[in-house]
Amino acid sequence: MLATILTILGMIIIGAIIGGITNLLAIKMLFRPYNAKYLGKWKIPFTPGLIPKRRDELAKQLGMLVVNHLVTPDTLRNKLKTEKIEHEMKLFLDAQLMKMIKRDFTVIEIAHTFGADIHQWNVEKHVDRWINKSFRNYLKKNSHIPLKEILPSSIQQSIELTIPEVTNWILLKGEKFFSSNEGAEMLEKWVSTFFQNKGMFWNMIQMFLGQSNIAEKIQPEMIRVLKHQNTKDWLENLLSNEWSNLLQMKVETLVEKIGNDRMESGVTEVVRMFVKQENILQFNISQWIERNQFIINKLIAKGIAFGREFLINRIEGIMDKLQIAEMVKQQVESFPVERLEEIVLSITKKELKMITFLGAFIGGIIGLIQGLIVSLLP
Repeated sequence: MLATILTILGMIIIGAIIGGITNLLAIKMLFRPYNAKYLGKWKIPFTPGLIPKRRDELAKQLGMLVVNHLVTPDTLRNKLKTEKIEHEMKLFLDAQLMKMIKRDFTVIEIAHTFGADIHQWNVEKHVDRWINKSFRNYLKKNSHIPLKEILPSSIQQSIELTIPEVTNWILLKGEKFFSSNEGAEMLEKWVSTFFQNKGMFWNMIQMFLGQSNIAEKIQPEMIRVLKHQNTKDWLENLLSNEWSNLLQMKVETLVEKIGNDRMESGVTEVVRMFVKQENILQFNISQWIERNQFIINKLIAKGIAFGREFLINRIEGIMDKLQIAEMVKQQVESFPVERLEEIVLSITKKELKMITFLGAFIGGIIGLIQGLIVSLLP
């Protein structure tokens, strides 16, 4: 009886040891050995381990798994549409803006942050090119349109209201000029020019009256004419008619009259009066952002919406260019097998121990069954 019990216990122990070692060996053979082993020219079977041997195929399948099931266009698209992503993007941009405000950045400082010497760029040269290009494009699109349709109505009304003031200014300047010594000298020259080559009769009149006396007679009359209401009305109507004609003029006609080069250089000079290189370089972006925080917030919201829509509509193309499957494949292939084994074993340590114990338990059960069978045999 004692011999039977010892036999059964021996078989249980042997079966458990065999089952546990077998499972442990199977787990180890997933990774070990890392490289193929040879006896002379003969390759030892089951070397290298399963994962090192199939690493290329595993890398390819992992790449396909990531692209087809994990990081898919629909997954990314749905993720981008969530309010959480929008909120996180807004928080990030707000934080960056606050950093800029606190740092008190200027344009040149931002350029230096990115390692660019902005002085070498010749900002004015680039501004001139941009103005000229924009002006040419504008003329090309609007050459057949009358100025009336281009100029804002507010500007047109403002100029129309200014015409009486311009009329008064011209008449006052004329009155002041003809009242001055310079005006008197000018009248004398006009009188002299008028009587030249007019014949003996006019020369006699000039000789008797005197050139200076004639100019003195004309001077007050000129001033009186300039002060007269009829003169004012005539000049105002003249300016109004000229303005109306100018509004009806097409852009291409205006350019032809002024000259394309002169007009282009004139526009450039006007813009450059307000856009100086140093003003651009020393422009304080931080203060502008702080003063226009409401506008910036709107721009951020629109920028986030535009950025999300841009990414959502182009997500497939972006993923194709990134070649995520190939990227994953390359990373897996370059990953050391030792490190991969360490990671897998650290994650599945408890489960692998349970598999080893399960093998030992099943081996023990099989040993028990074998012991019972042996003990029952005659």
